Amino acid sequence: MRFIFLSLFSILIFCGDFAKANEDLQLQFDAAMEEYRVMSDAFRRKRAAMAITRAYEISNQLHVNDEPRRAALTLKVGIARTDARMDQAEPFLNAARAYYERTPGSEQRLVEVYLALARHQRKVDYKKKRRVYDFISKALDAGKSDPMAYAMASYGAGHLINDMELFKKPAAGLKHLTKAYSALSKMNAQNTKLFANTAFTLGVIERRKRKFARAEAYMLESLQSLRSIGEESSMDLALTHKELVKVYELRGMSEKATPHAIEAGRVLSGRFGKGPSLMFKGKFRASSASRREFKGTEHELLIDVDENGFVQNPRLVTVVSDEKSKTKMLDVIKKYRYAPAFENGKPIYTKDFPVKLLFWLW
Repeated sequence: MRFIFLSLFSILIFCGDFAKANEDLQLQFDAAMEEYRVMSDAFRRKRAAMAITRAYEISNQLHVNDEPRRAALTLKVGIARTDARMDQAEPFLNAARAYYERTPGSEQRLVEVYLALARHQRKVDYKKKRRVYDFISKALDAGKSDPMAYAMASYGAGHLINDMELFKKPAAGLKHLTKAYSALSKMNAQNTKLFANTAFTLGVIERRKRKFARAEAYMLESLQSLRSIGEESSMDLALTHKELVKVYELRGMSEKATPHAIEAGRVLSGRFGKGPSLMFKGKFRASSASRREFKGTEHELLIDVDENGFVQNPRLVTVVSDEKSKTKMLDVIKKYRYAPAFENGKPIYTKDFPVKLLFWLW
């Protein structure tokens, strides 16, 4: 009887220790996932990759029998390590690929895997463009039976071909992005992150082509989509406001850019608590007589940035001997637009904000 009692007591202690160990692992897992989310939102890719890798290692102990969850984490690790240009990304991506290729109904995940492999190949060996294109083709094929998966594949293909200038054929990238936009519109999927990203990318393309009316329309759609899915404080929202500031400034509509500069400042100050953020900059051309002096040089200025993001009172710290170039430089700086700094939820006037200008970048 005493032996039975001691055995039961030992089992209870073991179960208690096991539950406590699992609870500790769960806390560590949740902390790693939260760090991954925060670092990803802040575009700190290496720290995000390290956090999701740590979450994956903990998951191997915590979710031993949950293969779908571990496969999803494997894919996240591969994508994060690719974005951070860290080693061992491809084994994770191939492990996720093996799981989703044998699992029915995984079209969307498989599209993610193939696009991630395309991005990875693009980064590790720029010259092997054919392999990148092969992965893009696999992504498009994988998504054919699922409209949303196909829209994801089309967006990913367009982004790679156009924004990364694969084969230097922007028209091909634009074709895929337009397909994604049309497919999402037909599905009434405007209230999705994918639609917001697609409209944003199309807006950037149109702005670069100086088709400002089209760019504005796409950006406003992206903005509406982000707001509808509750991303009022996301970096994507700040970037969309920034693009609209560029569009309006390029059209000479500075006042129309103001609310977007302010909203961008609200997001950026809320996340990083920093000073004014550059939204738009004009171009500077020195006179031919002073190019030798300016080329490859850095020039320091102090400016004030008002509550609407306009530059006030610019003054040079470095000495510039050519008065004509000096005047032109100060005139150009006045046309820069910033997202104002915020304090207690309101935009503030920032004095003596330092700016460094590199002539060779203009």
